[in-house]
Amino acid sequence: MIYLEEIPMATMQRIIVDSAKVDANGRYKLQTGATETGIYNLRLDQNTYPLTSIVNDAPKIMVDAVFSKENGQFAESYEVKGSPASQKMSAIAAHPDRLGIGIDEDTCALFEGDDILQVLGKGTVTIIDPGEMTYTNQTEIGATDPLCMCNLRVHLLSHGSCYDLRKRITIAPGHK
Repeated sequence: MIYLEEIPMATMQRIIVDSAKVDANGRYKLQTGATETGIYNLRLDQNTYPLTSIVNDAPKIMVDAVFSKENGQFAESYEVKGSPASQKMSAIAAHPDRLGIGIDEDTCALFEGDDILQVLGKGTVTIIDPGEMTYTNQTEIGATDPLCMCNLRVHLLSHGSCYDLRKRITIAPGHK
């Protein structure tokens, strides 16, 4: 069996949302009714570590896995299609001196002259900061291999929140 686990940001406790048998050709189908961005793991029976993790930030994400013919318990490769966030993570891993910034609809990231980013609007601004990243395998892997990034900082900022671009720290609403 292969399982699709959701990792809710509020509790970080994994929840199995679907499962399927892997057929003789190494294929399976898993789905969930996710309506917002989340993190999902693919996990085989009783494995301690997930096969891969997926950032679900698109209406439809497909994961193609090719399983070993000698041992159906091991996937040889994965390809995640349709996830803009997963693709952006590769670019961030390659440039740890830069920030990744995502802006929701109906939201503004106002870049002010004092190197302060201020969030305005109904949604959130996501800031991905690899500045303190301790390890990435980005230079060692192929295009469809799983990416590893250790000690990556992620900030979700809403209306009134700020971010100091020079110091790389968040500033709570009303504390600028």
